[in-house]
Amino acid sequence: MKLELKQTIAVEAAEGDAPPKRRIMGIAVPWNVPASASTGPVKFLENSISAEGPAPKLIRDHDLGQPIGIVDERVSTAEGMLFSAKISATSAGDEALTLALDGVLDSVSVGVEVDEFDYEGETLVVKSGRWRELSLVPFGAFPEAKVTQVAASEPSASPEEEEETEETDSQEEEKTMNPDTSAVEATFSTAPIMIAATPKKVTAAEYISQIASGNISPSVRAVLDEMGLGDTPGILPEPLIGEVYSALNDRRPFVSTIGTLAMPRASETFYRRKITQHTEVGLQAAEFDELASQKLTISRVQVDKKTYGGALLISEQEIDWTDPAAVNLVLQDMGRVYAKKTEEVACAALVTGVTEEDEIADWTDGDEILDALFDASATINGEIDELPTHVFLSPDRWATIGKAKTAAGDRIFPAVGPSNAAGTMNPSTFVVAGLGLTFVVSGKFAAETFIIGNPSGTFELYEQNKGAIRVERPSTLAVELAYRGYFASAMLEAGAFVKLVSPA
Repeated sequence: MKLELKQTIAVEAAEGDAPPKRRIMGIAVPWNVPASASTGPVKFLENSISAEGPAPKLIRDHDLGQPIGIVDERVSTAEGMLFSAKISATSAGDEALTLALDGVLDSVSVGVEVDEFDYEGETLVVKSGRWRELSLVPFGAFPEAKVTQVAASEPSASPEEEEETEETDSQEEEKTMNPDTSAVEATFSTAPIMIAATPKKVTAAEYISQIASGNISPSVRAVLDEMGLGDTPGILPEPLIGEVYSALNDRRPFVSTIGTLAMPRASETFYRRKITQHTEVGLQAAEFDELASQKLTISRVQVDKKTYGGALLISEQEIDWTDPAAVNLVLQDMGRVYAKKTEEVACAALVTGVTEEDEIADWTDGDEILDALFDASATINGEIDELPTHVFLSPDRWATIGKAKTAAGDRIFPAVGPSNAAGTMNPSTFVVAGLGLTFVVSGKFAAETFIIGNPSGTFELYEQNKGAIRVERPSTLAVELAYRGYFASAMLEAGAFVKLVSPA
């Protein structure tokens, strides 16, 4: 931020034989005084810029390429920040002194890097900043600022001019210690204070995000107004940043757990063989008695291939003019949608294929849930001579068991499990540790799904993911994109699963 302070600079020549003082003194910034800036009202709080730290450079018109001296004394008072600056004996310094003597450069302007700020309505309130430079400038306005004294020698003065301005040491000392304030009181321009930079530098990210969202802060609005862009939206760029966001992913938790098998290429239907009747072994009661005999029966489980896919027609212009390329975005999205659709199909096939049910009257009762799991395990073992390995459930049932408590008021699956807990789970992951079972949670299961079972060899999925295909249509300058695959499921042993349901 750069504030210009309009002040009349009185110049007092040093004695002929004394070294030139080449110095200006005054108030750089008054505290708690609003000033009109090009970006709006601005006010410096008391001690918002410090008298400590590196000495600010004295330059011309905020141009770092035109150094003319240094601010070597700074004093903070109740009224404002006082300064005393020495002008270097260079050609640029001589020119600045000449222009100051002629009343051309009769203002000073601080250059401050603002660190902390706030707003009071539309007024920017500077809380702290680093004073980097002080500039001699021709225009500015800050009515409360006054120049206390300026002492300088005119550059390249002739002997006659030196005689005209000659004073004794005692007179000079008296004027330095007791300045005639009426002679040096500042006069002020009606021009607004110039802020050459915003209070806090607006980064590209801040500018882009605020323009995109429409929630424009005063600092960004000031930049637009200063640039003259507030009324010209038709020529403003509309930047697009970051990757294209999609809430859809290609995860298939249930399909990944079961796994997919290759399906035969020929025919729309194929069969999975299954033993439906086993041979029999029995006790031979006496010699030469007939042994038990029962034929082995092998039946077929029909599996029907299903085709899942989607297509989209895109013009050649959309392909050529979009960034990132529309084709890649469409195909990526199609792949994700295909994954979610096949996950939904697989989940529905399991729910439909399970016929054994057991009821849980109160899903908040952790003891009842644990009892039902043990009863279901026993049922499954009676059917397939194996114990369950997995629990398949919808997110709402996952949340239900996470909240379920025992009669003593303890959660059966606490986040941090004591030694007597059934297991542990927490809201940051669907993983449930405990009971020796693998819990598989999928958002594609129907609500209130809770199935315990052993899917190994009892429930199978088949897939041939054919992926994307692209066909050109020259007559319409278009491209048709499609994504497709074959998917099928087979329930070989419904007795390997038990649904836990609420009472009808």
